[in-house]
Amino acid sequence: MNAVKRKEQKRARATRPNTSFHVICTLFLVLATSPVSLRAQEARFDGHWWRSASYDEQAYFIEGYLDCYAFEFKGPKTLSGHSYDAIQNFISTFYEKNPKDLDKPAAEVLFEISSKPREKRPAVDDGNKPRPHFGNDGDAWSAVGLTREGYVLVVSKTQDRRLGFIEGYLYCHRHDANNRGGTFSKSARDYVRLINKWYRINDEAGEIDEKREGVMIADVLFKFRDREPPAPHPAPPIPDEKKAVPKP
Repeated sequence: MNAVKRKEQKRARATRPNTSFHVICTLFLVLATSPVSLRAQEARFDGHWWRSASYDEQAYFIEGYLDCYAFEFKGPKTLSGHSYDAIQNFISTFYEKNPKDLDKPAAEVLFEISSKPREKRPAVDDGNKPRPHFGNDGDAWSAVGLTREGYVLVVSKTQDRRLGFIEGYLYCHRHDANNRGGTFSKSARDYVRLINKWYRINDEAGEIDEKREGVMIADVLFKFRDREPPAPHPAPPIPDEKKAVPKP
C-alpha cells in the first residue's frame, strides 16, 4: 500500500508545474519591459528623457538633430536668429511649465522657439552660407574630447556630448528623413565607439588622424549603416511539362 502511495506521489511531482521556472520567466518579462530596459533599447527622447539627460547630452542632441534636419532631411523650418543655448533653455523651460506634455518629443518642442523674438547676438545661422553639416567634421568631433577642468580630462562630458550628437542625428534620420539612405540598428553608444575608432581618436593626447579629420561626422556615421541582406538567388525556371516530356 505504501509502495502504491509513493508511486502516486512521484507521479504527482512529475506532472506538477515547475513553479520556480514560471516565476523566473515572469520576472524576466517584467524586467524586459521595465522603463529602464525600454530606455536602453531606444529612448523616446521626450520630456522624460530630457530631464534625465545631462546638460551636455541635451546641447549636442540639438546640434546633431539640426545637422541632419538641415543637410540630410533638408527640412523647411529654420531657427535662424536663435542660438543653441537659447534653444536648449527654451526646451527645458517648456517641460518645466508643461508637465502634461512630457511625452512630447524634444525635437517637436525645439521648433516652437521660432515664435519667440530672435536674439541680437550671433545665433545658429548668421546669414552666411553655412559649411556642409555646419562644419561638424572630425576636428569638431575631436575638439569635444578636449573638455578639461584645469588639467583633468572630463571624460563624462566628452561621452555625453558625442552621445547626444549621435542621438539627435539618428532621431532626425529615423523620424524626419524616414531612414533614407539606410538604417541604423546599433545603439548610439556603439556608433560613438565606431566613429572614434574610424577617426583614430586619442582623447588623452588630443590626437586624431589628420588625413581623416576633414571628413564630416555624418559621412563617417553612414559608413556604419546596416548592410542590406544579399538578394536571394532567383529560383530556377519551371520547365514546360509539354517540352520536358519526350515524345514516345
